[in-house]
Amino acid sequence: MKIVQVIHGFPPYNMAGSEVYTYNLSRELAKEDEVYVFHRIADPEREEYEMSLGTCDGLNVCTVNNTFKYCDSFEKTYRNDMISKKFGSFLDEVKADIVHFGHVTCLSTTLIEEAKNRKIPVIFTLHDFWLFCQLGQLLKRDLSLCHGPKDSECARCLAPQLAIKGGVRKAFEIINRTIPNFQNRTRLGKILSKIYRQYAKAFFLFQKNAKAQIQKRTAHIKEMCSLVDLFIAPSNFLLGKFIEFGIPRYKITYIGHGLNMALFNNFSKVYSQKIRFGYIGTIIPSKGVHVLLEAFNSVKSQNAELRIHGKFLPYHFGFEDYPDYLRSLAKKDNILWFGEYDNKDVARILSEIDVLVVPSIWYETFSLTIREAFIGGVPVITSNIGAMAESVQDGVNGLLFQARNSKDLAKKMQMVIDDPGLIERLRKNIKPVIPIENHTLEIREIYGSLVRRK
Repeated sequence: MKIVQVIHGFPPYNMAGSEVYTYNLSRELAKEDEVYVFHRIADPEREEYEMSLGTCDGLNVCTVNNTFKYCDSFEKTYRNDMISKKFGSFLDEVKADIVHFGHVTCLSTTLIEEAKNRKIPVIFTLHDFWLFCQLGQLLKRDLSLCHGPKDSECARCLAPQLAIKGGVRKAFEIINRTIPNFQNRTRLGKILSKIYRQYAKAFFLFQKNAKAQIQKRTAHIKEMCSLVDLFIAPSNFLLGKFIEFGIPRYKITYIGHGLNMALFNNFSKVYSQKIRFGYIGTIIPSKGVHVLLEAFNSVKSQNAELRIHGKFLPYHFGFEDYPDYLRSLAKKDNILWFGEYDNKDVARILSEIDVLVVPSIWYETFSLTIREAFIGGVPVITSNIGAMAESVQDGVNGLLFQARNSKDLAKKMQMVIDDPGLIERLRKNIKPVIPIENHTLEIREIYGSLVRRK
């Protein structure tokens, strides 16, 4: 089979959960099939929409450059006909038997249409809520939880994107050209960023067509979703949310992600006299690292340590101060920052952690990190919402705390400190994780059934 995987980012450029999953799946599929990966890069030194063919760890890779240089409307933030045409030409050259989408943000929703116009079966693995929440995580601009899309609420959340037109767009470009790093941590940058956000909000919230643009996007997304042959949800929570959105039950199935067990072939626990709590992942507000730091600050023990692995990313517009805020919270000497890591080093990192903490304030949709911890026999303390609560059984293979509640998280961490034997008791109840090899067999079987049905 000739298989095309489509994803918004891919190693070595991006190493978050969906990218790592797509990489592992593609590598395993390539043992028997011809696999191509189509993904977006953002390189201001290259021509906009430039395509480039190459390889990554033996995989055929096609990149398309999209820096949003020519984005002059809200519609172009999710639909880009130039990229769609490029993708169509790519499909004609490859002569794919099936296309498996992982994400279309920063690409174009109409990539799905290009595949179906060529009568190619389409599978779509859901990694977040982007199809009905353009911010992706069902979080409002103030980071409070959103329980589902409403036109008026979406208009408020998307005001800066809805305002990409006319004077607001020009003002943004002028600021960006004059002070290229205006969203960095300089005082002037903070002021200008705030002015732009408020201007965008005021400019658009009172425009009559704000809701109309939201409704147009929703209608378009549903049209594209109708072309998908099968959706895959890695958690029952995510599956339920997309059924609420309107995906027919028969077109969506639950299949948990498989993981690359080979990373743990030489896993060996490094023991310490200290109880080492750890965080692994991107450092953005929705991941709740601030909740973790607040909790750890109130923990009473000189024998505990917090190890933070991850890279700061400017994901949440309006929270450019987040790195500074976290540093201000890190008051203890036993809070250690290790910075960016390669997913290939995750086993070594987990070998030096006794309990992983996943303090996300959004629902999450699977959490590869939790499963990686389980492979290494590391119990997890995590928020009691979404896919996290689905992954961890409180008091069995880990502990749940009330999401966003640093006092409750501190209480759970203190339980471990006061009773170190709890770590081993929880560890013994950790169930095996699905290997990527087994997962790939299931995915390949789905591919085959759809291709035969074509």
